[in-house]
Amino acid sequence: MRNQLLRTSTLLFFLFIIATDVFGREQVIRGKVFDAEDGKPLPGVTVKAADSQFGSYTNSIGEFSLKLPPRTHTLIFTMVGKERLIQEISYPEKDSIYIEVSLEGSSVLKNEVTVIAEDPGARLMRLAIDKKQKYRDSLDTYRYMLYTKFVASTDTITAGRKVRDEDTTIVSILESYSEGYYKAPDSYFNEIIQKRQSVNVPPQANFVVFGTNLNAYDDNITIIGEEIKTPFHPDALDYYDFILDKNYRNDEYPKGGRIIVTPKSNYQKLFSGYINLDPETLFPVSVELYPIETVKLPFDADLTYKQDFIVVNNKFCMPQEMHIYSTLDANLFWIFSPRLDININTYAYDYKINVPIEDEKFLQRKVEIAESADTFDSTFWRDKRKIVLEPKEARAYDEILQARENPDSVLQTGLLRQIFAPVNRFFGALNRKPSTGLEDIFRYNRVQGIFLGGGITYDIFDRTNITFKTGYGFSDDRGQFLIYPTQYFDELKQFGIYGKAYNRLARSDDPDIIQVGAISIASFLFKQDYGDYFYNRGYELGFTAGFGQERFISRENFERPRQFKIFIRDENHNIAYKNTTFALLDLSDDGFRVNPPIIEGNMRSFGFEMAFNYHKRRRLSNFGFGITAEISDPGILASDFNFERYTAELRMRFNSFFIWSFNIRAKGGISRGELPPQKFFSFEAPIAGIAGSNTFRGLKMKEFYGDRFWMINIEHNFGEVIPGVLRIPNVASFGIEFITFANIGWSDFENSIFADGASGEKFIPQSTNATDDKYYFEAGIGINRLLIFFRVDVGYRFSQVERWLITISAASF
Repeated sequence: MRNQLLRTSTLLFFLFIIATDVFGREQVIRGKVFDAEDGKPLPGVTVKAADSQFGSYTNSIGEFSLKLPPRTHTLIFTMVGKERLIQEISYPEKDSIYIEVSLEGSSVLKNEVTVIAEDPGARLMRLAIDKKQKYRDSLDTYRYMLYTKFVASTDTITAGRKVRDEDTTIVSILESYSEGYYKAPDSYFNEIIQKRQSVNVPPQANFVVFGTNLNAYDDNITIIGEEIKTPFHPDALDYYDFILDKNYRNDEYPKGGRIIVTPKSNYQKLFSGYINLDPETLFPVSVELYPIETVKLPFDADLTYKQDFIVVNNKFCMPQEMHIYSTLDANLFWIFSPRLDININTYAYDYKINVPIEDEKFLQRKVEIAESADTFDSTFWRDKRKIVLEPKEARAYDEILQARENPDSVLQTGLLRQIFAPVNRFFGALNRKPSTGLEDIFRYNRVQGIFLGGGITYDIFDRTNITFKTGYGFSDDRGQFLIYPTQYFDELKQFGIYGKAYNRLARSDDPDIIQVGAISIASFLFKQDYGDYFYNRGYELGFTAGFGQERFISRENFERPRQFKIFIRDENHNIAYKNTTFALLDLSDDGFRVNPPIIEGNMRSFGFEMAFNYHKRRRLSNFGFGITAEISDPGILASDFNFERYTAELRMRFNSFFIWSFNIRAKGGISRGELPPQKFFSFEAPIAGIAGSNTFRGLKMKEFYGDRFWMINIEHNFGEVIPGVLRIPNVASFGIEFITFANIGWSDFENSIFADGASGEKFIPQSTNATDDKYYFEAGIGINRLLIFFRVDVGYRFSQVERWLITISAASF
């Protein structure tokens, strides 16, 4: 957990330096509405911007005021009994503009009977959506080529580089060509075959592919983790108002009709904007869309999404060119004012519809890089280029290279960049392959004290990987190692066998809940070591099988959502004692807590692990579960231990009301035989006031154990409640969410053996069943996405010791 907070805090700091702002630049449009018949001011007229969910009403003397982003807007004036008026307002050079308009009487009001007719725009969209559904049902597969360009720019001060008399500097640029594949209903795969990037971007970071996965003609599209219902959703007429702009003319699309799209609700994740629709074919020609406030873009980014379409085989509407432009005009705590502009362009071409595509394509990660991609083919780029680089983009490659190679030149003016960029690159390399990560280089705990070491992972052949880790603990004066080879049977690495040989300090609690980095920081600073340790020497052999498309877990770790593993282990377990009392910020005589003793001996066991759309560290879907089993039987494996241990976990998420959601996690474990302490279950708690995902927030560290347990975590996320309102100026605004939670658990001992403590007495840990309450229960509220990445919970513990609790954790997404 602390590792996660460190990573998110670092990212937050980086984003602060790049850009933050809540409101950004705004223009004010003021005006007055009159009755065309008598010239009197009209009160109660609705005034709405077509490219935004913001609206206003005229007051008693017909006046209105709107604050809008600085671009050209289309205003819609409506009032019962009056004709709708559509007025386009050009972006003014000054920050405000004043207009006056008049509304004509409605032609549909006759004999005091109001006739409500469907707008021609809504009628066209109804026909277009019906046609889309008809042809989409016959779309089974397609393949295509895709060009992608990603350009990041900022102001010259933030960039630390000035190349000419311009106030904007390109800080990075990435390009790629890829082959894309789709198979119904929702399988995508892209293989990058050529790529290049500015020298300040590591080649392995050029993984950017915005393929037809991002398609406004789909039912939904996802932008920065936010799933948005498009105007072409089957139920779009329930979500959107569609108005045909009869005054709009475009020489490029003379047959087209522009339809204004406005959301009916501010409590759905929707767009506003425009659709150019061909009224004859009922296919969209292009769209220009803007996410509304309910879509929580980081730092309240102003984002424009444009896309053009092409009709393939006379019946399939496919995306062709896409342009996303996003800008952040920042004021960081009223002190620092950086700006970040992001331009993303894609061009899809050479579509082949309903062609055979091997299933194996979709068993890899959604984006893979071909071995030939890093070998720059100038002929390919010259002949295949679909979007010409702007002159300043073409120059940026050389300018960034020159700034990197000549840090003292006029191109490099940022002192902080000169100092910290090499440090950042150094630690970034330690956290990328072939290194196994910083946690294997340095850590700190009460048994080993300072631990120094390292690890490397490497594919020695196409199907063979080996990982090696080693290090030394200075307080326990012990070395340790891990050798972990894996041999796969197939090119996609779905099936394989592995072996592990190790002599290491192991943990009896779940290391995926509170991770090594968090323990190192809390131990080194505050004498709070979460782990229960023992020495573990032996080996493990196993078989693994994975199914489904690989999903991102962490860093460079990708795993398949459905996994199965069987294993056999032969280990020698020994007690580990506390060997240090040092903590940097805690100079008291109170030392670390005693490391719980274990039952020593030789443990031989076998078992299995199974996961269905489930991983301990990351939510992979709205429904998933995992099951584990381990059996140690003296009659089968000549083990010193005799037990069976089983665990199961279920996770569910479902919508409750519009964008609100329920999250439920149920977990339990049982055992048979004589379970030793190193295999006890424990309730997971916060460390130094930092709570892990789905942990009990009001528990003391390692307060309850058991050889059987169950727990249920329930959360209800109310979202922003009022979207766009509770956003803090000049701090990383993201839309604060409100969460209620309730956690309950029970644990007990029935068939266990207990270790002798250091004093010679039996070590029998506490369980909830040994208390008067029998159960643990807590409930409270949380404030989520503070500064984007953080969550604060305030709750109350109702059992054993009643008390209020406050914890900090990583934000829930």
